[in-house]
Amino acid sequence: MKSNALLTIKIPVEKTSVFIAFYEHEKIMSNNPYVLFAARHDKITILLYEKDHHGFRKAVFSGQGVATEAALWGEVASIPDTVKPKTTTGWQDLGPQIGSDEVGTGDFFGPIVVCATYFGLKNLPLLDQYRIGDSKAISDEQIRHLGPILSKKVPFSLLTVSNDKYNQLVNQGFNINKIKAWLHHSALHKLHKKHPRAPIYVDQFCTPLQYAKYVSDHKDGRLDIIFQTKAENQYPSVAIASIIARYAFLNYMAKLESIYQNNFPFGAGAKVDQAAYEFTSKKGLDVTKTLVKNNFKNYQRLLESLNKKD
Repeated sequence: MKSNALLTIKIPVEKTSVFIAFYEHEKIMSNNPYVLFAARHDKITILLYEKDHHGFRKAVFSGQGVATEAALWGEVASIPDTVKPKTTTGWQDLGPQIGSDEVGTGDFFGPIVVCATYFGLKNLPLLDQYRIGDSKAISDEQIRHLGPILSKKVPFSLLTVSNDKYNQLVNQGFNINKIKAWLHHSALHKLHKKHPRAPIYVDQFCTPLQYAKYVSDHKDGRLDIIFQTKAENQYPSVAIASIIARYAFLNYMAKLESIYQNNFPFGAGAKVDQAAYEFTSKKGLDVTKTLVKNNFKNYQRLLESLNKKD
């Protein structure tokens, strides 16, 4: 029979909320007045003490297999000073986490891409090494450089909906937020099954209540999700997801342009309208309508332009 072991580590005070959130669902009561938080995980009892020891709190692990469990948090105690906030708000959570983001919802030609990533403690050096931040603030050239690197270093789940499929879903009664909710939910579930204790962050695009309604009939069931606006500036899992999603989007568009030997501008502005008209004049409307989002105003403007030509 294995004997019980006891191991003590230091947790930075600023990481207290991360530590508690990680074990919140396994919380137990403690009669020790000096214990801030107590939990029971498998055969391990975990006590986090209230007293601040020069910027750290003492966490005591006792039971079987404590070395493996404590090692996870031992890394947190040695987070390098080089991991600094890259935004005005800073990273709100540097602990193990799952996060997702999407790209392409505002692009007439582009697909919708959703990516979810699992950010572990071993990924902390990536934040400083590659100056991770919101993909919208990074050039496409940098995205093409970072995308393949991060894809190899961080577990991720990626889903892409072509505009042909998007139009089919809209015809079935889906609006764009329901499509996004289903994609996020599916991608998140794949990582949640492997990392069930990691908190989940999503860049908020609708209210939590509305999200729950959108995915109420999703086959994988509910998830406990923390919704946050500008989440890509606060949670590294979301920031990395935004970069990988953008990288996949750029690759998709590059392949599309190669197939049709045509430039497809991003967004939904005047340049896009002109490009759509010129492309349709060469390839025909039947081809165009499979490559664009038919419920965008750009499509109606395209039809009007074609009617004027006739």
